[in-house]
Amino acid sequence: MSTNEVARCPECGSEDLIPRVEVTAGHGDGRLAVGIAAHPNAFLFKGMQHEPVTATVCGKCGLVRFFVNNPQHLLATYQKQTGEASE
Repeated sequence: MSTNEVARCPECGSEDLIPRVEVTAGHGDGRLAVGIAAHPNAFLFKGMQHEPVTATVCGKCGLVRFFVNNPQHLLATYQKQTGEASE
């Protein structure tokens, strides 16, 4: 089971979950995304890595949990930025 496919709602315990709901922001292509720069101090070509965000919604209580689709891509960019080696 991946991170964005939880089995039960952590708030109410319901199994009535709606996974991989697209989250929109209403501008650009409309999809919400998070991003990190590999070279944040660069004037140009910061090496931005963006990843879309999806959500899991509980059909009973309405709790919304957000997930990044490919967190490993963001982690690799962060490690490049900080000089940390990946494990």
